[in-house]
Amino acid sequence: MRILLAVLLLSFATLTFAQQKEPDVLVFTNGDKLTGALERSAGDSVVFKSDMAGELTIPYSKIKELNTHQAFAIVEKGKIITPKTGDSEVPHGVVSVAANTITVANPATQTEAKVPVANAEYVIDEATFHHDLHGKTSFFKGWDGAVTLGASLVKATQSDYAANAAIALSRSIPQAAYLLPRNRTTAGLNFNYGEVTTPTLVGGVRVNQVARTDIYHVEAERDQYFTPRVYYLGRLAYDHNYSQGLKLAQLYGGGLGWTVIKQPKQELDLKADVHYTRETFYPPAVNENLIGSAFADNYLLHLPHSLLFTQFATVSPAFNNLNATAASAGVNLAAPLYKRFSLSASAVDNFINNPGFISPGIPSKKNSFQFTTGLTYTLR
Repeated sequence: MRILLAVLLLSFATLTFAQQKEPDVLVFTNGDKLTGALERSAGDSVVFKSDMAGELTIPYSKIKELNTHQAFAIVEKGKIITPKTGDSEVPHGVVSVAANTITVANPATQTEAKVPVANAEYVIDEATFHHDLHGKTSFFKGWDGAVTLGASLVKATQSDYAANAAIALSRSIPQAAYLLPRNRTTAGLNFNYGEVTTPTLVGGVRVNQVARTDIYHVEAERDQYFTPRVYYLGRLAYDHNYSQGLKLAQLYGGGLGWTVIKQPKQELDLKADVHYTRETFYPPAVNENLIGSAFADNYLLHLPHSLLFTQFATVSPAFNNLNATAASAGVNLAAPLYKRFSLSASAVDNFINNPGFISPGIPSKKNSFQFTTGLTYTLR
């Protein structure tokens, strides 16, 4: 019995020792050494996790040597990766870095490949690479975006309160930046509501006059790529703007999009569509059924100090009623605050050439300008 127990303990200890991963070793140009695990690489730097120093982002220029004990895949610059890409087309295996060259040794095939550091766009662990290439993602996973909330309250002779909210969601499939895009789903909500109550005398009677702001915009879009930069799209949008006498505008359409610029620090999309719009105004006698187009741009720019700038603009002429042209434009600047939280400021201008009436005989202005600030939480 004792002999059997000793054999079992020895087997367990041997198995545990065999399962322990040998650490990766990184040597800096000044001779300092780190042990841990290479996690990934993108562009001119690597992400290395050390038990002592935590997760570090280290430029290749600071690395003298790097040796790993797990397999990685190397995606070279300009290489288009699709699910049909064969294993032989992407170097993968145990990685070592020296003299500005990445050496990839594959024990299974007894082959070795050398890739200059300057040509390596991404270094991804082999398991993640195969999952990104062939795995499927649930519809409820992979969403990116941000939620912004803002509010104000004043209690004095006048009572004033306001609330604003914005939700922007985006989901790209596949999610890995090095893979050829297949589709993208975006959804957004902008909401701005407020009331200002002012006491006045009307015929010797004290009454409260209320001025109200009530604006919301909801939209969703599905992009399906047929080249790396060009896609066809389907979109819907709902708008309500009490300040312009717009009870509800419903838009349904489809068109084409083109990613003109796609770089790590900036991205620009141009879009055009054909759509049907049903507009309901106050009073309901001026409702419209419109066939028109929308011409739009969306721009994103990463600024120094982790500032994020976004901009959009849309012009929507109507073919069956040229007087019913609409347009909107906006900018947003987000500044990091703490971890996933940031402070944001945005300005949006909505234009309706044929606005409704806020009250009988008093037409609404064609422009509705909003400036809001709030606290933003980034999902991931």
